[in-house]
Amino acid sequence: MLRRTFLSLCGAAAASSAVRPAFGQPLPRLDLEQLRAEGDLGFRAATRALAGQRVVAAGYLIPHSKAGAGYHVLASSPLVSCPHCFPDLPLPPDAIVMYLREDAALPTGAVVEVEGVLDLGAKRDTWTGLVSVARLLDGSLYLS
Repeated sequence: MLRRTFLSLCGAAAASSAVRPAFGQPLPRLDLEQLRAEGDLGFRAATRALAGQRVVAAGYLIPHSKAGAGYHVLASSPLVSCPHCFPDLPLPPDAIVMYLREDAALPTGAVVEVEGVLDLGAKRDTWTGLVSVARLLDGSLYLS
């Protein structure tokens, strides 16, 4: 009996860590499809206005091929190829690099929500060489 209670509490604790807390003010939403300016390499005014703020973005996790890289990629639609496999190719315009607080087994192929501080500007990951122009820092992942 105690074992069943313990296992059910462990399952509830694991499930609750991936569910967004429902308290406080709602965070601004970052729309990945509207991230970049039309036909331009720059960002939309709405995206620039969110820079430095904690935001929420929803999308698909891209399968990761670089073990220990410390980052993941979120895109508005599933990608066929892994951008980590070709660091010379730019990320799609609707993709954002995210650095999560905790490293965990992440679901691919399902829509997830990520919360983090939006950082804009070109930066190269020193370990993998991946260049990103938009990142979510200090992120948390939630199942949609």
